[in-house]
This record gives sequence, structure tokens and C-alpha cells, in this order.
Amino acid sequence: MLRYVLLFAGALLLDGIIEYLTVGSLGPVEGFKALSFASAALLSYYLDQPKMTLPVKLGLSVGAMVLIFLIGSWWLGMDVAVQGVMKFAMLFVAYYLLASFRSSKSLRS
Repeated sequence: MLRYVLLFAGALLLDGIIEYLTVGSLGPVEGFKALSFASAALLSYYLDQPKMTLPVKLGLSVGAMVLIFLIGSWWLGMDVAVQGVMKFAMLFVAYYLLASFRSSKSLRS
């Protein structure tokens, strides 16, 4: 459990620093995108288990993207929600792309 909290906090801090350095400030939009990034890191790591089937992984990832979109569009508007979903999807795909190069097909083992 602690490893998940540390992963989420580290990803949130990393993306928050990157957003601050590129934009120059850290407002609600950048915070939302950092939360999307951290959520993708956490969910990717959690789903990277051999016991998880592909339909479960697909369902949870699509559900998380829909949730991010709904929260983002309600809170900050449609354009920010789409940016959050794109950031989530890019990290999620990058994680599994890197994992596909390993013989175990996992970054955990």
C-alpha cells in the first residue's frame, strides 16, 4: 500500500514540477493535468500484474479515462478535460510499450 502512495505522490510531484517549469505557474489546470498523470502512473503499475486479464485492464483504464473526462469537464471545461485524458493515455500507453520490450512483458518483475 505504501508503494502505491509513494508512486502516486512521486508522479504528482514530478509532473507538477515539469508543469511549473514549462508554464511558469501552477494553477488548477496544471494541477488537474498533474493529477491525471499521477493517476495513470498508479493505475498502470497496479494493472501490471499477471493475474489481471486484458478485458479487466481495458475496462479499468477506459473507466478511469471517462472519470477523468467527466471530472475535468465539470470542474475546468471540456478543453482541459481532453488534455487530462490525453496525458493519462500517453503515460498509460508508454508504460505498456516499455513493458512490451521485456521478456516478462511486465515492468514489475
